[in-house]
Amino acid sequence: QPRQIIGGAGIQALGDNYVVMRYRPVSPSHPLYAASPGNSDWSEWTEPALAEGWIKRVLAGINPFNQRVGDLFNNRVNTDVSILTQAGKRWEGDIALNLDTINNYGLIEIYETVLRRGRMLSIESGYNYGPANDALLLAAGYLSDLYMLVGNEAWADAANPTIGIGTADKTYGDVATSLFAFKGQVPTLLDEELSLLRGRDDFLLPGVEVSPVYNRLVWNYTRGIDSGEVIYALNYNVKEKADGTPDGVINAADAAWMFPQGHGDAYGHYLTALKGYFSLLMNEQFDWVPGVLPAATRLHRAGYALVVVTNQSGIGRGLYSEADFAALTDWMRTEFQAADAPLAGVYHCPHHPVDAIAPYRIACDCRKPAPGMLLRAARELDLDLSRSLMFGDRESDLQAAQAAGVQRRYLLATDGSGSPKASATVPADACFSSLAAAVEKILPVGSEVGSA
Repeated sequence: QPRQIIGGAGIQALGDNYVVMRYRPVSPSHPLYAASPGNSDWSEWTEPALAEGWIKRVLAGINPFNQRVGDLFNNRVNTDVSILTQAGKRWEGDIALNLDTINNYGLIEIYETVLRRGRMLSIESGYNYGPANDALLLAAGYLSDLYMLVGNEAWADAANPTIGIGTADKTYGDVATSLFAFKGQVPTLLDEELSLLRGRDDFLLPGVEVSPVYNRLVWNYTRGIDSGEVIYALNYNVKEKADGTPDGVINAADAAWMFPQGHGDAYGHYLTALKGYFSLLMNEQFDWVPGVLPAATRLHRAGYALVVVTNQSGIGRGLYSEADFAALTDWMRTEFQAADAPLAGVYHCPHHPVDAIAPYRIACDCRKPAPGMLLRAARELDLDLSRSLMFGDRESDLQAAQAAGVQRRYLLATDGSGSPKASATVPADACFSSLAAAVEKILPVGSEVGSA
């Protein structure tokens, strides 16, 4: 059966593509062969078939839940079941993505290699291509999730200084002893908890630049008479490496297999989780959704005041601070100003009614779908909401606009592509694949619209 192969190192191979085709006989012996084929000699077009991009296919094929290779007769089975084990060491250089080595590396090293190769073929080669940018964001998101998991493990360790125990009759509990898991590496339990949160200080050995642990706590097999070795092995449930030959000894090599990055530095892992996103954001060839700035420029020149209203419950959840969001807002204002699309206002809601810390855990009137932010913008910027436009990629955006009295509301696709569908609960006047597509339809070239 003939196949059409989509490959090569072109920019289009990084993003998803829908493929359609038709066919006709080319052999003169075929009863339907035509020497001078016309349109009627071709078949009907096939239904569109999705051909996923290279980055998405690699991420789908190498994941925590499936074997990395299908040929298990010639390749060993991956028996790692812990997500921390599968996450592996930090990236220190691109690795070879082949069957001989794919089981020798963690997901972080693999995904980082994929992300960097994707960057090299796209934004670092001068291409600002929307589908490729989406694929880069997907890879950065996978890496962020892994680092958040590793960071959460360290944070949970720091939050509970007791030692988990279990007995032969399956009685489990926690005890507080004079020993602690990393005694011998750090002098006190307080130093241990701080190291789990923020990493080790540089005056302790080994140095904080030594791979693979760096500034984190080393697997604690320090062999002291009153060291924390036994407590460490018990608390972290260290076992022999599953895919090796058992030697009857639980040691640092087994702990290194279970916890490839050592222990601690939760804050560092959280920062690394954000680093991938910001490294993309700061690249001049990367747009979150291509066409946003030119579309915003057209709206500004047509007389509209540009206002951003955004839910930012990540502040309330403690994932980032008000200062972090302010820094991002300043950068965003600069980018829009340079494109002749100045932002008249940026309004954010840091609250969440359930999943937030005090004082952000409240049922407010500003979190969309409530209209609070839009009404505040109208008061402070003297806007006529009845003549305004609302562009949003979520149902709550349009519901907030409807409650505030915005008459024209448009639903956008979340990734700048595809065709979103309105429903009975989504008060949308029209749906578009992107802001650029919406503005192209709403504002014909050369049109002038009254200010709002």
